[in-house]
Amino acid sequence: LYKADDSFQKFNDESDEVSDNHLESGKANDKYQDFIDNGNDFVDRTVDSIETSNDVRDEIEEFRKLHMNDNNTVGAMSFCELKDFLSKNNEVFLDGDVVFCLEDEKLRQGIKLVVPDYPQMDESCVVLNHDLVIDGKGHSIDGVGLARIFIILNKDITVTFRDISFKNAYFPKSSGNDYSYDGGGAIYNEGNCRFEFCEFLNNHVSFSGGAVYNYKGIMSFFEYIFERNHSEGPAGVIFNNCGDLDFINCIFN
Repeated sequence: LYKADDSFQKFNDESDEVSDNHLESGKANDKYQDFIDNGNDFVDRTVDSIETSNDVRDEIEEFRKLHMNDNNTVGAMSFCELKDFLSKNNEVFLDGDVVFCLEDEKLRQGIKLVVPDYPQMDESCVVLNHDLVIDGKGHSIDGVGLARIFIILNKDITVTFRDISFKNAYFPKSSGNDYSYDGGGAIYNEGNCRFEFCEFLNNHVSFSGGAVYNYKGIMSFFEYIFERNHSEGPAGVIFNNCGDLDFINCIFN
């Protein structure tokens, strides 16, 4: 009798153990199923994200096709696209804003307008052997607080900027002993340039010349507005180093 009771108790214990194992197994199965469900949900969301990105990319491409044509008129674009367009035309008209983008990293110092025999040619350079006119038609070139806009190094030609807002440009002081083209949040100039009906808005530099640094260059400003430009060094707006400056009907705020 005692042996039978012992056997029955052992059976009950083993049954409880099997039940507990089955219960734990059930929990594991539930967790595994949750994992599978979450994984499938993540895959679905990833697919949706990729499809959305492709849709956005297609929309951007269609937008650019509508706003870029063969009559020297360009719509919304990056610095790289503007640089390429400047290299092919003597006169450029903007039908949209130009904005510094991730693809423009190599242009962080600015688009360089240079002579054909410029000794330090790189991907940021536009070679000019003719006068250049950029007509913004009221649009802006925006450095989004990350980049300077132009470095003008060609003294043999005249660059004319018309009806453009140069805004949110920024240039930090060069590191080490390399002080080449330091200064000028939006423009560094060693050439000959003219600004008509434009504005410098909210530009910043950690060296000199919040908006412009002019080194032995010739610059004229007609009907121009300078507003909220800032420098951590000398000259919150324009630093002129041995150059010629001419201002006609300009406003400084």
